Parts: sequence; C-alpha cells; structure tokens
Amino acid sequence: MVKTVSIGIFAHNEAENILAILTNLNSQNIFGNAEFNVKVYLLANGCSDRTASIATEFLLNKQHDYDLNVIELERGGKSRTWNFFVHEVIQEESDYVIFMDADIILDDPSTLNSLATFMERRVDIAGSSSLPRKNISTEKKPNLIQKMIAAGGGTSGHDLKTAICGQLYVLRTAAAKNLYLPIDLPVEDGFVRHAIITSSFSEVVDESLIDQCANVSHLYESEKTVAGLIRHQVRIVVGSAVNAALFAMLIDLRKKSGPADVSKVLQLASTEDKWLRKFLNAALPSSKYGWVPLPWLYSRTRAFVLRGPYGPKRTFVALMGMGLDLVVYIIAQYKMARGVGAGFW
Repeated sequence: MVKTVSIGIFAHNEAENILAILTNLNSQNIFGNAEFNVKVYLLANGCSDRTASIATEFLLNKQHDYDLNVIELERGGKSRTWNFFVHEVIQEESDYVIFMDADIILDDPSTLNSLATFMERRVDIAGSSSLPRKNISTEKKPNLIQKMIAAGGGTSGHDLKTAICGQLYVLRTAAAKNLYLPIDLPVEDGFVRHAIITSSFSEVVDESLIDQCANVSHLYESEKTVAGLIRHQVRIVVGSAVNAALFAMLIDLRKKSGPADVSKVLQLASTEDKWLRKFLNAALPSSKYGWVPLPWLYSRTRAFVLRGPYGPKRTFVALMGMGLDLVVYIIAQYKMARGVGAGFW
C-alpha cells in the first residue's frame, strides 16, 4: 500500500538558501520510491525578501522532479507556521510528516527515504530525527575557535534516540494533528518532543516513542564566532526555561482536568498572539530558581565529572565549557527577567 509523505520546508527570509535546498531535493531518492507518494510544501513565512518569489520561479520553470507547492504566509514564526501546516495544509490521509528547515544541506540522497522507511518499519514509534552535523566539521583547516565550536555545544555526534531535532524530523500525521504549539515558542522541537513522549502531557514518560534511524544526518550552518555561539546557547536555555514552565502547567492541568482541557488550552495558545507572554509573566519567576532552572548551570559539568577520566585536554575543555555555561546562564536569566522569553530568537 502506497503511503503519503508530506514535507514542510520552513523558510523565513531564506532568499540566499532557498534555491539550494529546492535543487538539493532533486537528488533525494524518496521521489523515485513507488512505496511513497510525496508532496513538498515550501512555507515562506513572514518574509521581507524574495524567498517566495524565488521558490515560485523555481516551480514555474519546472526545475524539479517532485510535487512542489509554494505557500506564502504573511505572518512569521515557526510555531505559527507549524500549526498552519499541520492543521490547515496536511490532509488526514497523509501518513507521515517531515519537518525541514530551509537552510540545511542533505548530502546523502537517501536521507528523506530513510526517515520515511524507518517510520514504516517501526510501527511502535511516533517520531524520529536526522542527526545534525555542523558544517565546520567539514573544514579542512579549521582555526582554534572553529575547533572549539565544533567540539562543543552538544550539536554534533550526539544521541537522538529520545530527542527531536527541529532542523529535520518526521512524525506520524496522527501524532502531529493531536498537537498544537503555542505561538512564539523559542524552542519548538523540545515542546514537540515532550508532547510525544508524554502522550500530550500526562505524567507518564515513554521515551521509546522516539527513536533514531542509523546513519541519517544532515549538514547545517554552524556559528563561527564565540559571540554567535553564546547567542545560540542563550536561545536554547531561554527556550528550555519557557518549555519547562509550560510542561509543569500542562501536566498539572491534565492531572486535575484531563486531556480535553489540555487540548483546549493549547488550541487557544496556538491562536492568541499574547497568550504565551501572559502565561510567562504569571508563572515566572519561580520561588526556587528564578526564571531559569539552576541545574542547567552545572548539568554539563556534572556529566563531565561523572564520566571521567580527566586528562589535560578534557579538563581544559570542561573548564572552558563551565565558563561558557555561566555566561549563558546569566544572560538568559537577564533576558527572561526583561520579559523577552516569548518569541526570543
């Protein structure tokens, strides 16, 4: 039986990259696989550049060998676009949904086919991700800063067996359609992940609902400066703090009122622009940790201490990481205190 795969490419002001990814898709062998009926949707959201027009020209000039649809949305935001794609564009008969950022590179022609095939074989899971690889790792002669960035940040070579990478991942359509994302989430993949493994925010966590397909990866544009790395890490910490506050509220709501009320709250949060900001103002700071949970300050250092051994090189990297984590933690606390958690990028 032929299965339908819907691919959403999220593009915000990606005029410089959009032609590359659309051309790149031509090499993906999923489009020649008779087992899958694949539809691609370019979601140009809130763009002030030529992202949509370049994609439309590409479509009209028939430079592709796949079913491409260009959708231009006036308002931007990844969670807002995610909701529109899942609940307004994708048809119920779709079996799998692949979410893709427009600024990545698929350097293996089997990447998308492997993700879809993995879901087809693993009927026990709801989602899987492609492993992100920093393009710095492909530099022939990286400088010292590039080596440090390539080695740090937890974004290269890490385990995705229980995680979602927002740059490229796949969900069963049924699982996606059960979920609504609050508008202006800074880190939407963490929210998606927790919703999946808790079956919409129950207290029971089942990490086996996500698994990693072996040898599936993609390249992404890495930060190349320490300042850029700090900005990126601050966004991750701020987003994680926002998610933690949401999870606590939603799990408590489900325990008291049931899954129907959780769904109602999320549907409201997915349509009301200021919902998340109002929620954060009411929920944070917590009396225990302030705006950002304290364990995030020392979790990486703790992991280092528990792993061992402590050679000179690893100890130096760990000390540098401790300093970076402290800077990131202080900046994240400051930004959250100023009320910029919702929509922070």
